[in-house]
Amino acid sequence: FLQVTSIWEFAACVPAALMLFLLLKNRRGLRQSLRTTWLNGRVILVTGVFAQLFAQGFFYLMAGGELGGLGVVLLAAYGYCLVYLLTNTRIKDTFSQVPN
Repeated sequence: FLQVTSIWEFAACVPAALMLFLLLKNRRGLRQSLRTTWLNGRVILVTGVFAQLFAQGFFYLMAGGELGGLGVVLLAAYGYCLVYLLTNTRIKDTFSQVPN
């Protein structure tokens, strides 16, 4: 069902996996590098979504311009996620402070 079939998919999942690791690694003794990464979490997630959007567009161009129904849905979903991450203040507030 959910599997990584190419290096593009793996590379696009790394930012989200990093943020999940930081969320689960919620301890009092976080090093400064982890704090800095958390504070830049929104930028990291936007980078991951942009990488997914870029990869989807690249595969669209490589397919000769033929985009099936699933491709349209994926492009719309990635576009929505990108706009949501860039405009939502709740996301910005979430990453403005390091969790205790």
